[in-house]
Amino acid sequence: CLFTAEPQVSVRVSGLNSVTAETGRGHRAHVLDFDAVWSEGASLRDVYESTAKPLVEWVIRGYNGCLILYGPSNSVDPHSVQSSSCRLKGIISQAADQIFSCI
Repeated sequence: CLFTAEPQVSVRVSGLNSVTAETGRGHRAHVLDFDAVWSEGASLRDVYESTAKPLVEWVIRGYNGCLILYGPSNSVDPHSVQSSSCRLKGIISQAADQIFSCI
């Protein structure tokens, strides 16, 4: 006997800055707010545009900047941060392009 069920989603992106976490067991859902939230369909460009790009703009103006990538193990892979593909640039490659386009 093979049992198949639809996967249950515990965390949903519920806006540009929030996620809804279903705790189950009869408890109400929790809404958590963040500076930015991306769905699984977000591209590296989407993430760059909303995080590193504004930071790099401030660095170009003379301010200090630091970008910290944080998440569960293996959630931010090296390909996302530093990609050697011309077609799909990582965060570092996009930042370098932005900096060199200004000098």
